[in-house]
Amino acid sequence: GTPYYWLHIGNCYFVQDAWSKAEFFYRMTLDESKNNTVKSIALNNLGLIHFKHEQWEKGKDFLKESMKTASEFKVPRYNMSQLYLQFGHYDKAIELLTSGPFK
Repeated sequence: GTPYYWLHIGNCYFVQDAWSKAEFFYRMTLDESKNNTVKSIALNNLGLIHFKHEQWEKGKDFLKESMKTASEFKVPRYNMSQLYLQFGHYDKAIELLTSGPFK
């Protein structure tokens, strides 16, 4: 369906470092999708875009929303753990990686 199309277009722009275009299509995905996995992927990727701009809190919020939307999806948990590691929050990273879908 269409939400998958927007997600894939967003991914094409993402890999080209065309962040604003990728963000536009990820937001279209969120607006049109009823599939939580698809929404979770878009939210995860929006978080990564904000990390590219060193907007750590905003990126973290997108990852949290991604994890809430599809709790079985491992990628946002992994990405959040990388953020924790980058800022020296080792206990939080370990907790995240040893709970939920990683256990």
